[in-house]
Amino acid sequence: MANKELLDAINKKKQELEKEKITTSTKKPKIEEEKLLSNDKLVKSESEFHHILSTYINKLDSLRNSLPIVMESIGDEYKTVKKKYDSFIDEKLEKIDKTTEDEVQQYSVPIKYIKEYDRQKQKIDHIFIAFDLLPKNFLVSYVSQYDSFLGEIIKSLLLSHP
Repeated sequence: MANKELLDAINKKKQELEKEKITTSTKKPKIEEEKLLSNDKLVKSESEFHHILSTYINKLDSLRNSLPIVMESIGDEYKTVKKKYDSFIDEKLEKIDKTTEDEVQQYSVPIKYIKEYDRQKQKIDHIFIAFDLLPKNFLVSYVSQYDSFLGEIIKSLLLSHP
């Protein structure tokens, strides 16, 4: 009887091992599938990171290329406004005969041209302010783009690896 019990125990153990073998063989593809899915996530996050980085670089290049164009445009506008201002001074204002110590010509503005003179002067002042502000605004735009870039990277990381 001991032999029969021993044979039964061996057969039972074989059956258990066969069941484990079947369950582990069915689990292996799931594990490989999970690895494949995580690799897809990794590939997806790498391509997403590449997209985010290339978009950021393109935006910086666009900003860098547009600043000289905008500054040149303002320079052209200054030339136009300055010509109008100079012709206004020559035509409408009265020269004062005496000059200052610095050899600067002085003018007298008739009352009827004060508003127009103020407008002409204000246009020139605005252009000078724009010359001063534009490079600073572009620097702020660079910082803003960097902030946006970091936000996109963090968002991508959190979505791919919660």
